[in-house]
Amino acid sequence: MGDTSVPKALEGLQISKTKELKGTEKRDSLRAWELECQTMWEQKGFFHADAPTTAEVPSRSISAAELRDKYPKWFGTIAYPYMNGVLHIGHAFSFSKVEFTAGWERMNGRRALWPQGYHCTGLPIKVCADKLTAEVKLFGQEFEKYEEEPVVEATPAPAPTKGGKKEDVTKFSATKGKMNAKTVKAKYQFQIMLSMGIPKQEIHRFADAQYWLEYFPPLCKSHLSQLGCRIDWRRQFVTTDANPFYDSFVSWQMRKLKELEKIKFGRSLATTVFRSRSTPG
Repeated sequence: MGDTSVPKALEGLQISKTKELKGTEKRDSLRAWELECQTMWEQKGFFHADAPTTAEVPSRSISAAELRDKYPKWFGTIAYPYMNGVLHIGHAFSFSKVEFTAGWERMNGRRALWPQGYHCTGLPIKVCADKLTAEVKLFGQEFEKYEEEPVVEATPAPAPTKGGKKEDVTKFSATKGKMNAKTVKAKYQFQIMLSMGIPKQEIHRFADAQYWLEYFPPLCKSHLSQLGCRIDWRRQFVTTDANPFYDSFVSWQMRKLKELEKIKFGRSLATTVFRSRSTPG
């Protein structure tokens, strides 16, 4: 088993431990009740949304308009979070909009369907995987050859001279605090992975771009379930050709749009980052 200690240069990137709180009995009992309810929701499939069966509505017995009136429905989704890391508070803010709307529509008697996708296409995952491949070759599988870099201490600002410019009292500049005391940068991709709490022994596996698709979606599901999102988890999926069903769906969309002359092949302006040899999408 390799060394699991965190380099000093990474200490500033780690999430600080929560302070010990006292008198949290009410909070703890509410949290236990919340988990109990969430478990029941999942076991009983409360958020599963299905179309009416032929037993409920015999084929061609009513029109489409009558069917919508009799079984009102609602569909909601959100831009799929990108699977190159864990969710953050910004995701929670965005998901809350769909969450509250789905709950409202359910209370109004509609069959509310909320599927969940995981965005895995594009360059970011591939670029990170390639960086890790190079870093494993450079530092070893568990980065044991990496030598800690010195922490750069901030240089104190020189005292103002009598003949110098007057200080602008409308501008604030912090001179104290941990962030101002030292500068810490995650220079390598493995350092970024460590800052996300991924064990050092597992990081080398992310050199395979496919592993990102296996690791982060379950974490995303766990976090959204803890948030209480009303998602039909039978309908979760990743993008890319790793999911042939979704991949064929996107291909069908593109063919239809081309047939309708809504899109066409041609040249367009793009910004290329020559340092990383990539073109932002």
